[in-house]
Amino acid sequence: MAKTLYIDTSDRNNKLIKLNGKSISTDRDLLITLDDFLKRSNVTLKDIEKIKVHKGPGSFTSLRIGISIVNTLNYALGLKNIKDLDIPKYGKEPNITLGA
Repeated sequence: MAKTLYIDTSDRNNKLIKLNGKSISTDRDLLITLDDFLKRSNVTLKDIEKIKVHKGPGSFTSLRIGISIVNTLNYALGLKNIKDLDIPKYGKEPNITLGA
C-alpha cells in the first residue's frame, strides 16, 4: 500500500496529520509531532510516496507553515518538482497588522 502523508494546519490550534488510516491532531509544534508520529508508525520520510496538504481556506500563518513544510518535504524527497509545489488558498485577503 502506498504511504500517503496528509497535513492540515488550517486551524492554528488543531493541526492534523494523517498517514494511511492513522491520524493525530495537536496544538504542539508540527515538525516535532510529525517526527514522533512517523516513529510510532515505524515509517521514515523515505517510505512516504505522496505528501498532500490542505491548501485552505484557513488561518493565514498556519496555512503558510503547513504548506511550507509540505513543499520542503516534497521537493527534498524528490516527490514534486519546483513547478508543482502547492500554493495556499486563503479564502480572503490576509489581515496583516502592524505590531505594537
